[in-house]
Amino acid sequence: PKRTDLWSVYLDAHIKANTPPKVAEANLEDIRALMSRCCTLSLKAAKMRFFFKRWLDFEKKWGDEETQEEVREKARAYVESQA
Repeated sequence: PKRTDLWSVYLDAHIKANTPPKVAEANLEDIRALMSRCCTLSLKAAKMRFFFKRWLDFEKKWGDEETQEEVREKARAYVESQA
């Protein structure tokens, strides 16, 4: 769907279901796959910025410097593809 509010609710539910305290060990790969899927949608730049920011915030909390840099690279690639 192109509605970011639906994607946002789905992301929140997915993150909540796959991170502690709901599970003993966080299932980060599933969440990253969903975030990556969101960031490949063909939406306006402002909406895509929202998804990249959500993904970067998630990586700041659960990931490391390497995964944060991967998100930044994907965001840069998106911006360059739009120019």
